[in-house]
Amino acid sequence: MPDAGTGIGHREDQPTGAALAAVYAAVQIIPLAAVAHTASYEIVAANEACSALLKIPVEGIQGRLVRDFIPLSDRTPAKHLAMDLLQNADADAVGATGATASSLRRLILDDGTAVTCWMHVGIAHIAGYRLFIACMDLVNPVLNDAHRWRQRADHDELTGLLRRGPLLDNVREWLAGEHQVVLAFLDVDGLKSVNDTHGHAAGDHILSVISRRLEQLTAPGALVARLSGDEFVLAKALRPDTAPDPTVQNFRGAAGRCVAEPIAWADHLLTISVSTGVVVSRPHEQTGTLLARADAAMYAEKGQRRA
Repeated sequence: MPDAGTGIGHREDQPTGAALAAVYAAVQIIPLAAVAHTASYEIVAANEACSALLKIPVEGIQGRLVRDFIPLSDRTPAKHLAMDLLQNADADAVGATGATASSLRRLILDDGTAVTCWMHVGIAHIAGYRLFIACMDLVNPVLNDAHRWRQRADHDELTGLLRRGPLLDNVREWLAGEHQVVLAFLDVDGLKSVNDTHGHAAGDHILSVISRRLEQLTAPGALVARLSGDEFVLAKALRPDTAPDPTVQNFRGAAGRCVAEPIAWADHLLTISVSTGVVVSRPHEQTGTLLARADAAMYAEKGQRRA
């Protein structure tokens, strides 16, 4: 990664003037498609190779957020990668540059299509600013197709949400990394009755609508998954020294609001409810135990409703 740093100090905001020109010049000499972005994920510079890859003029890339070019399913792991790089940089000597990470990612082009590339991300100090430098290298078509099928395998066909396996893999990784995890277990009440009365297509429609609402209502960085049948899970890893209460409240609020409005089906308005259990991980807790506690909390709430 280029490093035109002029001292051990750094700024995290957006460079301007001569500093911005230095960032732009540094990005231009990278032989791969590349962008520089701030810690708040705003792109401040892009090179011509990136413009050609995304099929967008450089001016149309700069000033936008990184998430505009990353599919929803890839945003959370991309953010975790960036946070890990920052934490590693902070743990090293102040002003250090050189830590990088690579991963297979999909990018959204200007025409809405997606391509698979190797994403190489590092931190550079340029003109007194600490910035992320992301370089993108297209993979061959065979690997692109393989990654597309992997994405499909990881997501539920009906709702498009993460499946049980990939969700638990993420939670397991968070816990192994000693992150505190907030996990909510949601169960749609009475879905069998809807299926019996209106048919399974109505039940599938309810699950799809609830899925979209949950995605819209949950906090940034949270994973939304369909565990099985009428069961959903929300999960989020907390950053160090972050209180869990806001995420707990967000998950409870999302669970309530996702069924606050009736769901239209044919000429009916179907009133749906969900039972929810929200728990916060304990030190050294295993994934199965965390999920079982959330499941038990959900059934406790369901029992209170029936009482």
